Amino acid sequence: MAAWLHRRLGDQGSVVGSILLMSAAWALLAATGLPVVAGAGVALYGLAAVWWNVVTVSFRQAVVPERLQGRVNSAYRLVSWGTLSAGAAAGGVVVAQLGLRALYTAAAVVLLALAALAWRLLDAGSFAAARTAAAHPRKWVRLDRSAGHRCYTSEVPGRHAGRARRRSSEVEQAAHNRCVGGSSPPAATR
Repeated sequence: MAAWLHRRLGDQGSVVGSILLMSAAWALLAATGLPVVAGAGVALYGLAAVWWNVVTVSFRQAVVPERLQGRVNSAYRLVSWGTLSAGAAAGGVVVAQLGLRALYTAAAVVLLALAALAWRLLDAGSFAAARTAAAHPRKWVRLDRSAGHRCYTSEVPGRHAGRARRRSSEVEQAAHNRCVGGSSPPAATR
C-alpha cells in the first residue's frame, strides 16, 4: 500500500500525506469513545506510520553514502526512539492534568502544523536535488601540491570534466585563490 501511494503522490506528497493521515488518526481518537471507531483510528495511524517509514527510510538509504549508513541510521533511531520515553512521560502528565482527549487533540494539531511546515519546506525539487547529488558525489581534488598548502576543490563528475582532467594552471590558480589559508576537504575524504 505504501509503495502504491508513493508512486501516485511522489516524495513530497507521501511525506505530507503520511503526516496528515497520522493527524487524522489522532483527531479520530480524540473525537470518539466508541471502541470500533477508536480501533479504526489506531489502524489508520498504523497505515500512516508504515507509509512514513517506507518513504523516509527508502529516501535516506538512497541519498546517504553507504559508508555512512550505519551512523546515520543509528543517529536517526537515537532521536526518534530515544525520545519515546520522554514523550510518554510528557503525555502522562498531560493526560493526568487534562485528560486523554486533550492529548489526542494536541497530537492532531501538532501533526497538522508539521504537515503544513513539511509542505512549505519539502518540495519535489529538493527531493530530486538530493537524489541527483547522491548519484553524483563530489570528488575532492587536491590542486596545490606545494609545501604548506592543502587547497582542495570539488568537482561533480560530468561537470567540466575536461577542465578537471586537464587541471589547467588557471583552474589551479583560481582554486588556490579561493582557499588560501589551508582549507581542506571534509574529514571523511582526507
